[in-house]
Amino acid sequence: MGGSIFFSNGAQLPLSTQDFYYVVERIRSQFNSSEKGVGEKVYLPLDEQGMTFISAKLLNKRDFSSFSKAVLNARAAAQVEESFSRFEGVWNLVLEMLRQDTRFEI
Repeated sequence: MGGSIFFSNGAQLPLSTQDFYYVVERIRSQFNSSEKGVGEKVYLPLDEQGMTFISAKLLNKRDFSSFSKAVLNARAAAQVEESFSRFEGVWNLVLEMLRQDTRFEI
């Protein structure tokens, strides 16, 4: 069945079930306590609506920046994992979609 990450209208990344949960749970772990509300917005469809996607579509620029930081930190943390080589291509796709969004800034 798989899952998806929605970045903006028309920008969706469909992933296999294993890849989806691998990526989204690592991203989730990177939201700090002051960004908890942003994480809750992004993960609402997955956590409370029974959907297999997360969505950053409705985030304003500031919140999208928090989401972007969580994604970048998650990828950096994953690089030290033994399994990183298996998921590197997935991370590259996530980063490509993130960088294409007009709200993306570092």
